[in-house]
Amino acid sequence: MKKQKACGINRLMGTIILIIVMTPVCGKAGVPRTPDIISVSEPQTLYGSKTSATLWAKVKADIGISRVWAEIYPPDFSDTVVLELKDTGKDGIFKEVCKEFTLKGIYDIYLYAEDAQGNKSQPGVTDVTTEPDEDNYEADNTFSKAKVIVLNEESPQKHSFYKAGDQDWVKFYGISGQPYVIEADNLSDLSDIVIGVYGADGTSSLLPETDNGQTGGDERLELTLSKDTLCYVKIYDKNSAGGKNTEYNIQINLKHAAVYARFQGSTTDAISKAPLGDVTLETGEKVTAISDENAEGNYAMNHPISPDFSNPYNLTARLPGYEIFTIPVFTSESCSGGKSCFKTYAVSDSAGQRTDPEIIEWDGIIELIPLKGDINGDDKADLADAVLGLQALTGTGSEKIRLDYIESHTDVNGDNKIGMEEVLHILHILQKQETE
Repeated sequence: MKKQKACGINRLMGTIILIIVMTPVCGKAGVPRTPDIISVSEPQTLYGSKTSATLWAKVKADIGISRVWAEIYPPDFSDTVVLELKDTGKDGIFKEVCKEFTLKGIYDIYLYAEDAQGNKSQPGVTDVTTEPDEDNYEADNTFSKAKVIVLNEESPQKHSFYKAGDQDWVKFYGISGQPYVIEADNLSDLSDIVIGVYGADGTSSLLPETDNGQTGGDERLELTLSKDTLCYVKIYDKNSAGGKNTEYNIQINLKHAAVYARFQGSTTDAISKAPLGDVTLETGEKVTAISDENAEGNYAMNHPISPDFSNPYNLTARLPGYEIFTIPVFTSESCSGGKSCFKTYAVSDSAGQRTDPEIIEWDGIIELIPLKGDINGDDKADLADAVLGLQALTGTGSEKIRLDYIESHTDVNGDNKIGMEEVLHILHILQKQETE
């Protein structure tokens, strides 16, 4: 690997020369000179202590290639690195590992090829960006990428502002009237943490942002909701510090927490068996959880222990586009392996009915059934679907029927036809909603 000095003016001159070089040059009869750089490695990002990246260029030439190389310009305009690439696979793809990405910032990279007659290609351009270490929850810089946080967890989530301007977002499902406490334990003497809480759309503020104005200080926010809703919590650093020594812990707890044990399970589509994320779960004790789309639909909740096995809690799971799932559960610390687990009534007949009072362990696996009667595919079964069902009976309105109607398994009686069964089912749902 060779190095050549590149001060600011030389780099500027190199840019001017590069513009000239990139102007198409043709030989006899208008044929472009060879060789050609067909494609190059995509831009890459290295985090933390990683300093190596593979660079490659796919080359086409009418005659033999004598060399392919990369010119690497560091972010501080110091010595340019020249890296020779090799076609070890004999497939026209020249590559090599560069281990020189030791500075933080963007490395501009220009790849060239030269044939046996000394003809030089136009450059292929790419870059490598180096960033400080991410925390375990990146990317979580917007509400749409917020990560699930388990309420009343004994150990906090550990985050950091891994680069200047970094934001972290977490989400939980909150219940009306329940007092929640959001605490950020600042482990840094560089950051001034700010906390904001937003509603289900990720933009409507539920409370003014909390900031005590102290660099290195902790933050605490209390929240009582006026309605059940998905909540997004944004945490950022007012000082825009980034990199090392910007760590903090985040926890969200019920203000008057009882003694809890941890219970967990998973959520899947009952037909496809695919894991489901963003399923909201709630028990009669007003304890909630959200299934994690980044963890194969798994969920966890910290819940009070059932005092006995006479009065179960109802565990309810909801996700738009699916039927509501409800099961009576008990929470117990006396389970196989000495662990805590859900327990429920035994089911022993083909109709899924309880035929005896036996209480057994339940694995927490929730299979959600696609919503019956959702004819237009908007994740609801409502008056619009009933009207569409009546139109289908008269041979009209077909353009509004979901294209995947058969595959969606939303047909009411399984004949994969839209008929009076669907209309009556939807009207029954609407009537039930009015009486509740």
